[in-house]
Amino acid sequence: MPDEVSVGELARRFDKFEGFLRDLVTRGEYTTDQRLSNHRFEELGRDIADLRRVHQEDLAEARRVHEEFAKDTRTQLKEGTQASGTNFRQAVYNGFVPGIICAIGLLVTILLTFKAGK
Repeated sequence: MPDEVSVGELARRFDKFEGFLRDLVTRGEYTTDQRLSNHRFEELGRDIADLRRVHQEDLAEARRVHEEFAKDTRTQLKEGTQASGTNFRQAVYNGFVPGIICAIGLLVTILLTFKAGK
């Protein structure tokens, strides 16, 4: 009879099983908890939708401000250019004349280098 469980061992196992059953949640508690969880998830979904809407509005406002700033900057630049009297021709001559002088100096240096070698 070594395979049989004693009465004391059965009582101990039953007490352990009873404790396990006490820890289980009833169907009503589970349903209530599920409803509460679903309600929280719905609130989170609404909050996220609101945040996305606000984010889109903020992006639209930032784009509008950026466009206004760019437009104002272009206008100020154009006015400043016209006020100072600079134009494309002046810009070409301001770069062209020093470029020619530099090229002539380079050519003279090369010629002098070749003459000095003879």
